[in-house]
Amino acid sequence: MSGKIFEKELLRCKFGIELELCPCILGHSKDMDCISFQKYFANNLQSKMDKVVKREKVDYVQDSDETPLDYTHWAVVEDTSLGCNMGTEDTPDDYKYHMYRQRALRTSGVKTDKQLGDCAQEFCSLELVSRVLKFTEMDVLFNVYKLLFDEKTIYEVNESQGLHITVSHPNLDPEELIELWVYYEDAIRGLLLKERRKGKEAAKYAMPIRDVFVSGKSEQGTTRGVVGIRDWKKWYYTEPTKTGKYSAMNIKRIPDQAGYMAEFRIAGSTLHWGEIYGWIELFCRMVTLSVMNQNPNRRLGNLLTQLHSSYLNDAMAGIVMKGVPKDVDVK
Repeated sequence: MSGKIFEKELLRCKFGIELELCPCILGHSKDMDCISFQKYFANNLQSKMDKVVKREKVDYVQDSDETPLDYTHWAVVEDTSLGCNMGTEDTPDDYKYHMYRQRALRTSGVKTDKQLGDCAQEFCSLELVSRVLKFTEMDVLFNVYKLLFDEKTIYEVNESQGLHITVSHPNLDPEELIELWVYYEDAIRGLLLKERRKGKEAAKYAMPIRDVFVSGKSEQGTTRGVVGIRDWKKWYYTEPTKTGKYSAMNIKRIPDQAGYMAEFRIAGSTLHWGEIYGWIELFCRMVTLSVMNQNPNRRLGNLLTQLHSSYLNDAMAGIVMKGVPKDVDVK
């Protein structure tokens, strides 16, 4: 099919992101517990949105199990599974020997660790969840992204955090998408930083599925027996554990609707717009390819190369990053 038809189908994709973060706001974090800080973070983001991004709302949700998200609003969600304050006496034992850290000092006034003040040990974990966005609303996401950074806000990005992207399409076929994912999973994992690719968090919460469907072996190496792609529901929906929930790619039903959506959990958290945008575009194009059942090589090769270059230039080489990158045209 022609490129115009492909692009038309691509625009039918909808997506949402869950960005796991450890922020600190200079002068505001010292006397707050993390729940108070999370509420403050949500209110602060809302006040910025009211001035810049009209008609967008931010909710604070302490327990998403008790208060399920409806994804019509943005949300700041408590996430106690993340490890913040890496390299300090508060670092959880599980992370002390295999963590990496990026402190992205996105401020004009803070240039050294000595200027971190209270933020040296006062990072709190949270998850920023977007509302459901159309592929054509990338500018909305970009505008909200820019609001995360100001003169007092500092973020710690580490191995325990992920960037989860959920994509839906009216004609998404789980079998076609799983087959495409299995074909490309090793190449996509090659884009990840070593600590994300081989770390305990990725193995636990973003488990590769190629071996599950191809050789029948789990990440831990235990033989499961071959899970055929046509039997994918056995992997994702079998009670009581629903093992596949924490796969690198998770298939979920769309709440209160017919059809499915794919949650891509493989990417690590990042504060770089080029990486966020690149992962969203990659996964939306993968879903579109699976819908159209096209030869993947022509469509994903350049995109994989571009995303890989972004990681080389920014995630590996740039430990401290300043300002909001303007290397991606979102129009």
